[in-house]
Amino acid sequence: MRKPVVNLWDFDNFAMKTLLQLRYKLADWINIRLLWFVHVGTLLAILAVWYLRWWQGASLTDLATISCCGKVTLQILFVYIGIFFAFLYREATSLDAFMDKYGSESGGSAIKEVASISGLWNEVPSPSTGKDHMVVPNFHGRSKEYNPKHAIDLPNRDAIVIEMTHTRYLPWSEDQGNAIRELKNYFLAALNLYRSGVLRRSTFRRICKVDALNLLFKVIEPAEYLLNKEYDWRAFYMIMDIMKHEFDDVEKSAKEHKYTRMFWDDVKGWVSSK
Repeated sequence: MRKPVVNLWDFDNFAMKTLLQLRYKLADWINIRLLWFVHVGTLLAILAVWYLRWWQGASLTDLATISCCGKVTLQILFVYIGIFFAFLYREATSLDAFMDKYGSESGGSAIKEVASISGLWNEVPSPSTGKDHMVVPNFHGRSKEYNPKHAIDLPNRDAIVIEMTHTRYLPWSEDQGNAIRELKNYFLAALNLYRSGVLRRSTFRRICKVDALNLLFKVIEPAEYLLNKEYDWRAFYMIMDIMKHEFDDVEKSAKEHKYTRMFWDDVKGWVSSK
C-alpha cells in the first residue's frame, strides 16, 4: 500500500496560524483584564509597604508606623484613583467619538450605500442594463453558528476575480466602495482600541451593537475577499466571536437594510433611496 505523502508546507502553515492564534488569545486576555492588573497591583503595593515596615522590626500597631505607612498608602490610593479615572475618561471619550461618527451624516450615507449593495446582490444581472460582466458573489457569511477560523467560503470568486489577467468585476460602484471602507474602518478601529487596552469588552460591545454590524459580515467581508484573497479574516473572526450573543438581536432589528426605502418628494412623488 502506498504511504500518504506528508506536506510539510501545510504543517508549517498550521503551526504558524496556531502560534498567531495563541498570541492573539494572550493579548486578548491581557487587555480584558487590564484594570484588574491595576487593582491587584495597587493592593500588592500597599501590602508591600506594610510588610517592609514589619520586616524592619517595627510594630504594625505603633502610632509612628501607622502614620508613616498610612501616608504612603494614601499616596498609592491617590495614584490608583488617578489611573482608574483616566482610563474611564479615555474610554468614555472614545465611546462618544464612535457614537458621533456612526450618527453623523457621513456615517448614515455610508450605511445607506453599503446596504444598497446587499440589495443589488440579490438581483439577477441583465445584459440589457449594462451589467453583463457582473457576477453575484456566492458566499457563506459569518454568523453566530458559522464563524470559522479562516476566510469565508466564496466558491465563485474565480468568476469575479481573474488572477491571470488581474481583472476584477466588482459588483459595486466607486461611491459604494468608499462607503465599504468607511464602515469597515469604524469596526476595525474599535477592535484595535479594544486590543490595545483602551476599551473594555463591555464598551467594545456597545460600540459594535449597531445595525451596521449586520452589514459587516453580509457585505463588507465578502467585498474584502474579492479585493484581496489574503485579507485579514482574523479581525472579522474576533468581532463575530465577541459579538455572537448580540448578533442575532442586531440582525433581527436591522430591517431597514432589507428593503428599498421610499422618500416623498413634492415634485417627483415617491422616490427610491437607491
